[in-house]
Amino acid sequence: AIQELIISAGGGEVARFTSGGLAIGGTGAANTLDDYEEGTWTIVNGAVNGITYQVSSSSGVTYTKIGRQVTVTGTLAYGGHTADNNATYIGNLPFTSASGTNFIGKCSINDNTLDGVGVLLAGGVTYLKLFKAGSGTFDYVTRSESANQSISFTITYHV
Repeated sequence: AIQELIISAGGGEVARFTSGGLAIGGTGAANTLDDYEEGTWTIVNGAVNGITYQVSSSSGVTYTKIGRQVTVTGTLAYGGHTADNNATYIGNLPFTSASGTNFIGKCSINDNTLDGVGVLLAGGVTYLKLFKAGSGTFDYVTRSESANQSISFTITYHV
């Protein structure tokens, strides 16, 4: 038989551990935390849409997954990849993003000539795209702009 652990305070139930996970504020699926994970992930050199990216080092690259929400953070240095006008990517995220939506994250780059730098995660993919503020619009950070640069980032997204 499955037994449950019920936590009460002030005469009322606060939480319940069930076979489905930790239920808070009710016992339905919407109230049950059924997944928690944290760890590190490896940014690897690769290609997105035929455009290669080369990371020379990375540090503090971690993730935390609570339910369907994932937060990734880290610092990386790009090597001297091909300096052209193609977009700059960070690949190999630990989980594929939810389809049908875009997520925006914070980013800093040691090149102080770029304004409003951030990371974009499109739906259904495992890579980030660096973007910057432009003349009233946003544009991607080119590989010329990211070559030999250090970048720190964090983004929260859904799976």
